[in-house]
Amino acid sequence: MTPGEYQITLTATNSAGLSSSQTVKLTITDKEPPGDYFRPFQEEVPEVAADKAWRITFSQPVDRATVTPENVFVTPFYTEDKCQASCSFENNDCTVIVTPTSAYTKGENYTLWIKDVKSKGNQSLKTRMFLDFTIKP
Repeated sequence: MTPGEYQITLTATNSAGLSSSQTVKLTITDKEPPGDYFRPFQEEVPEVAADKAWRITFSQPVDRATVTPENVFVTPFYTEDKCQASCSFENNDCTVIVTPTSAYTKGENYTLWIKDVKSKGNQSLKTRMFLDFTIKP
């Protein structure tokens, strides 16, 4: 959609024929999303092994102090409960490896979250990212 103001009206009608409408104003801008917005790494949801270690490669070496359980973590799908995981580094700190400390549950869905990571040059990650994934049955 192009930037501008739009109105969306939703009308619901029950089985007796009674209806009710609600109108909402929607404003589209060309500004960046707010800081707490997360973007997906990719649209398709990969199916992976229960002991999958994720390798996240950055364009610059990361500041290890910013790779914390609050900034790089895995949650079961649609929950805020964090799975136990450890982070290690390779490739001169350009790659962060997130490894579960115990296997994920087979057939379940999870999300890998990355936010507020900084480079050694103190540059912040421009966009918070997530990746949904499924554990093979």
